Amino acid sequence: AQSKSPIPHYEVRQLLDHRILKLATLDPERVVAILQEHLCTAIRLEAEALGAPDFETQSWWRIAIEDTEQDLGSAYRDHLLRALRNTLEMWVQADAPAVEPLIRQYLRDEKGILRRLGLHVLHSFPTRYEALVADELRRSENLDDRSIHHEFFMLLREGFRLLNIPDQEALVAAILGGPPPARVRKLAKWAKENQAIDVEEYCRRYVQDWIRDRLVMLRSYLSGKPAKRLDELNEELGHPNFASEFT
Repeated sequence: AQSKSPIPHYEVRQLLDHRILKLATLDPERVVAILQEHLCTAIRLEAEALGAPDFETQSWWRIAIEDTEQDLGSAYRDHLLRALRNTLEMWVQADAPAVEPLIRQYLRDEKGILRRLGLHVLHSFPTRYEALVADELRRSENLDDRSIHHEFFMLLREGFRLLNIPDQEALVAAILGGPPPARVRKLAKWAKENQAIDVEEYCRRYVQDWIRDRLVMLRSYLSGKPAKRLDELNEELGHPNFASEFT
């Protein structure tokens, strides 16, 4: 089941991927509101048709808010998301303070795609929203939230330099402390049920990978013991064989 526009696909693409920004120059706030409403409605309709209420809050169908080789979908929601993202970016560049209340709303929204969209704006324009960037980087739960993995990792890379020294040190310490033990145990239990593994070794490797992948996003800012720890992990585990900001 997939939401569709009542107008032909090629017209949807022309409107939402190209012409919408010209319309948005007249009233970006109104265009953003319309696009957001259409996007949320499209996702809700798909959730209802699939009989999967969680689909409305989850955003696994999108690898990243920006365009990637893995996000070439032509679903109506993909077109709507791209149009909403592009309009928001244009609006931020024109009047960042006017957009801030909406970004705050997105960051607390139960819909994963809107929350990720808020983080996307922060890592794309970190100096426009320094207070919000600091707030999100101080939230230790974000470090292990897979639903925002890409956008939060990009925020780590782009926003770390804007933190004061105590906040930088606290963030690095939180990463060096590793993932929540309960989460590691849960993953180890799942892995053991699906394959023969050495649980102790699995947990040790998972924790090391977790720490390395987050430190990698800060590598240009690290020095002293944290930098040495990253070098040790890279030597033992090897560098990530994928872009670290992606799952």
